[in-house]
Amino acid sequence: MRFFVIWFGLCCCWTNWSRAFSQPNVLFLMIDDLRPALGVYRDALAVTPNLDFLGSKSVVFEKAYAQQALCGPSRISIMTSRRPHSLSIYGMGTYWRDQTGTNFTTLPQFFKSHGYETIPLGKIFHGNMLDQPYSWSRPTNMFFNEAKHHMGFCRKPGFSNLICPVDTEEMELEGVHLIDRKILHTAKNYLIHYNKRVVANQSGPLFLAIGFHKPHIPWIVPQEFPDIFSVEDIPKVQYNMRSPSTPMFAYSDYGLATSYPEFRLFNMTNPMRPMSEDFRIQATQYYYACVTYIDNLVGQLLVMLDQNHMLDDTIINVISDHGFSLGENGELAKHSNFEVATRVPWMIYDPLHTSASLSGFKLKPPSKIADPSASLPVPYKTIHDPVELVDVFPTLTELAGLGQIEKCNQSPLDKALCSDGVSQARVVINENPKTRSFSSRSAGVRSAAFSQFPRKHLNMVECPSKFEFISAMGYSVRTNEFRYTEWNAWDNELGRPKRDQILGKELYDHRENNFEHDNLAEHRSFDDVVRNLSALIKITYGV
Repeated sequence: MRFFVIWFGLCCCWTNWSRAFSQPNVLFLMIDDLRPALGVYRDALAVTPNLDFLGSKSVVFEKAYAQQALCGPSRISIMTSRRPHSLSIYGMGTYWRDQTGTNFTTLPQFFKSHGYETIPLGKIFHGNMLDQPYSWSRPTNMFFNEAKHHMGFCRKPGFSNLICPVDTEEMELEGVHLIDRKILHTAKNYLIHYNKRVVANQSGPLFLAIGFHKPHIPWIVPQEFPDIFSVEDIPKVQYNMRSPSTPMFAYSDYGLATSYPEFRLFNMTNPMRPMSEDFRIQATQYYYACVTYIDNLVGQLLVMLDQNHMLDDTIINVISDHGFSLGENGELAKHSNFEVATRVPWMIYDPLHTSASLSGFKLKPPSKIADPSASLPVPYKTIHDPVELVDVFPTLTELAGLGQIEKCNQSPLDKALCSDGVSQARVVINENPKTRSFSSRSAGVRSAAFSQFPRKHLNMVECPSKFEFISAMGYSVRTNEFRYTEWNAWDNELGRPKRDQILGKELYDHRENNFEHDNLAEHRSFDDVVRNLSALIKITYGV
């Protein structure tokens, strides 16, 4: 049998699966708010030895993009393989099946319909939205509301919420556990019991989805991890404030971070002013510390897989729901169409098609940042063309041998099961499938990726969690060379953009740099580029 690990921001483990099923098991790992802050993505600041080793034996998608840089809509988009535009879901707080009035088939629901036991641990959909009983075989605990119990354990003088190193031994003596450590412990116990049922022929194949919460704010992290990053090692950003050539509504405020006391300490109440350099450095330090912390948990899961002789039969798929800005152009968090907010890691390890076995994997502890001139880990294979998170669903179903997902048409609400994405299975198997049947319809990589983000007001930057009223929608397309974003006025009565009212345009030339600071949309020399990319947006979104 084949075993899959799908990482959507999280990880898990198994035991001897090779004797059990003809279909692969699936481990789906999602890491919340993770930009490509990994060594295997050539981030010299990152300390991620376990994910880097995994990436060195994986297909790594260099340009993978979320369809909206906000947790709720992005996760629903991933799990249904439909764009937020197709679902008309742009905010959080409303159960998506009630909002759309339809029962779309989700990724785990599809596997469940094929005889899988589907189990979620941690954050898969946003918040406490479990989608039970459609997606999952049994109720679960997302551990979503436990962060408030951590606040009293901060070990940083003057800080209490946003930036918070903790002594985990002290916490656990008092019965308080960091969410992601608890998820890891729960996953291990679940797998032990599941394996016993497999041995007794009492269970079918498993789709286990695990969602790690970090590096989402607040940055509550075991105190040993921030010490890995010296403030002297934090690189400067090229631009620390917004560009005068870019429409103001392209930018967001500082999101949820504004609710934390640290913001007032650094006089960060006005998002239109340059970001405090002291705050940016500490935010970067603790964000990367959280990433290293999650990397360590991932390594522990890989060890457990190896101890149970599962790595030779495991496909591992690692993704996030969206990226995260850390002071670039004065931005913090997500809530925009910019590169740092929409770009995510996506890598797939398949021992049958990608590289040598991970068998014998040893946990790789974090260490101080190495010499920046030292060579960074190299992926087994790098895909440089753009891909989208709506591609995950059809890619995994095809790799699992469960067939292909039909493409959605211009009326996606009419179909319970269809995809706005493109299967990347052909890229993973490298045109040389060794097992199962793959159709030539697997087109693989695409020429462009698309994202969008709404704005409630045009005369101020903000990002509410709900969008009962929208003033503008920004539609963005990313090719290998350019990012182009077009802002349309919004018709709230009809719930669609006003085609004849374009409020602003952005064009950034990634052949020059990836700063996205110099807006070239009004430069006559780029008229043809703007015209062509605008046409792509209209074709994709039907606007």
